[in-house]
Amino acid sequence: MARADPRQFVEHVFAEIFMRKDFDQAIDAYFTDDFVLDADGTCLDFATFKQHVSHLHDVVVSMSIEVTTVVADGDRIAEIHMVRATKRDGSTLTTKVLAFHTIRDGKIARIEELTHLVEGDEADRHLGSSV
Repeated sequence: MARADPRQFVEHVFAEIFMRKDFDQAIDAYFTDDFVLDADGTCLDFATFKQHVSHLHDVVVSMSIEVTTVVADGDRIAEIHMVRATKRDGSTLTTKVLAFHTIRDGKIARIEELTHLVEGDEADRHLGSSV
């Protein structure tokens, strides 16, 4: 793995793609071209992942991500994070995410994640993979 501190790497990638307007460049920088996100059984390829992040930027006005647990082993990072978001309609949600990242050549090649809607509208249960 190219990054020495897995927690810092994960937090930095989240900040780059979810907190910046020019997230497209960050996705290119931190994810492989054959990247796959498997979120609760819904698989997004690299292009669809970009659409997903764009959708989140359209729907969410503010978001915070708190990484609570990180375990790394070679080219794999397992982590748990809490997402707190406010949507454009004023509603809020909190989701707990268990994610397993596979790193290849310093970039994320795959993420397998399970999400749990802790608080919010049932309609937001699959926001983590919506496009």
